[in-house]
Amino acid sequence: MSFGIGLGDVIGLVEKAIKIYDKIKDAPGQIESVGYRLNRLHVYLDGLKDFLQEREGLGVIKPSQKAELKLIMNEIDKTVQRINIILGKWNLTLPQGMEWRFDWIGQTVSQSLWALGSSPKELARLTDALNERRTEIQEQLAILSGQAQNALLADKEKTLHHQPKRKTNLKILFVDTDNRAMSVVAMAYAYLVREWTTRTGNSWHISSIHSAGLAIRSHNRDMTEIYESLKYPIQDEHRPPKRLALAALFDNKLFDFAYKQPIKEQAEKHQTRCLGINVFSTYDYIFVFNRPNVVKMGRLREAISRKLGTEAAGKEATAGKVILLGEYAPNAKTAEIWQPRYFTRDKEGDGKGKEGQQGQDIHYQKREDWNKVVGKIKISFKGWLHSELGWKQPPSSPENHRLQG
Repeated sequence: MSFGIGLGDVIGLVEKAIKIYDKIKDAPGQIESVGYRLNRLHVYLDGLKDFLQEREGLGVIKPSQKAELKLIMNEIDKTVQRINIILGKWNLTLPQGMEWRFDWIGQTVSQSLWALGSSPKELARLTDALNERRTEIQEQLAILSGQAQNALLADKEKTLHHQPKRKTNLKILFVDTDNRAMSVVAMAYAYLVREWTTRTGNSWHISSIHSAGLAIRSHNRDMTEIYESLKYPIQDEHRPPKRLALAALFDNKLFDFAYKQPIKEQAEKHQTRCLGINVFSTYDYIFVFNRPNVVKMGRLREAISRKLGTEAAGKEATAGKVILLGEYAPNAKTAEIWQPRYFTRDKEGDGKGKEGQQGQDIHYQKREDWNKVVGKIKISFKGWLHSELGWKQPPSSPENHRLQG
């Protein structure tokens, strides 16, 4: 089965390449490396096939993920097609009845083969490509596994309660890498929406709103050991939020009401915060902004479960559910939300610059780019409120027109 992404065809192509490799597997180093990568890739492709079969095809996969998997399969197909041509040349070049383990035979035939147009550099490049595709499939499997677990928990909840009531007093957490920009903006915006909602007479089901950073050092011994085992980077320095990110949220006429200033001041005083060891059992929903952090949170949950038990990793149907916030943005080209790129000022410091990396003061971001990022965070959070909690945006009126965000 190909599941609409060409998976079956790719597996067949990889298996064909492995069969050719098995005939010449005593060949010199480049061929041996290709064979190893082909076998590793085959393991992950089989794992993806088993995952999809157990879950009745693409039922748990979103359209954007299906498109991404199809693209990965296309890349694998092109790479393995070329590898099959090269391996086929090696197989035909080997004199009948001879074995590769005699070094002089391998050297003579390999020199002849490279002369026919199959260079060692090309084979090395194809080997690297196989490894990159294997890593991409591994990441996709981690994300899909997390989604499937969430779907299973939701199904169990529906089975237990045919018409479940929406949970109240929810605790939510926004998580990014350093807890200085997107997570703080999202937290502050949630506070603004809470005031907007409750002050216009509507119900609000969230009792706690916090933010944290994946890379902030924890003083909990168990958490420190888990981070070391996962080889996650850690920052010791506690720093305030990025002013430009907060300006994009607050320096405008939206939510132009008395409660806006106290929320702004609270956000400006925020200091970076680490994840607690009980993060998954404490919070009902944990929002992240990009797929790498979805994977990292999934690995963190598994590590906490192994070390402290399943209760610490969250056992209720909605406990510690990790959500990619941008998936709730309507008509978005991608579900991921990233910080704006950095620019570098020239030596004269005239403000004109070229794209650069974060570092010294000469590196900067643009307010207009932050406006776009904050805008996506806002529509994504309102989309989640509407979809999951039945939230309704307060109607426009002369009394509340200044509240709308």
